[in-house]
Amino acid sequence: MKPRVLVTRANFPEVLEFLRAHFEVEDNQADEALTPEVLRERLSDKDGVLTLPIDRVDTELLQACPRLKAVCNIAVGYNNIDVAACTAHGVMAT
Repeated sequence: MKPRVLVTRANFPEVLEFLRAHFEVEDNQADEALTPEVLRERLSDKDGVLTLPIDRVDTELLQACPRLKAVCNIAVGYNNIDVAACTAHGVMAT
């Protein structure tokens, strides 16, 4: 079974095609910002997530998503990611 990932915002078709070759992908082609509650719900059964700066990854989210192993931020910085919390939960952040 392929690892399951969430892509939180719309992305290029080529990127999604590449991801689908390696992962079971849930994407957000509607490109609507996910509320923290919806993000938690959609991540509850995922192994990884591709985030943008609008998507906050913190202790609360990590506790609600125990399967999560990787957070891949599509941004220059990582102010939206609590790196210490990711480390404490064994989640790789890039």
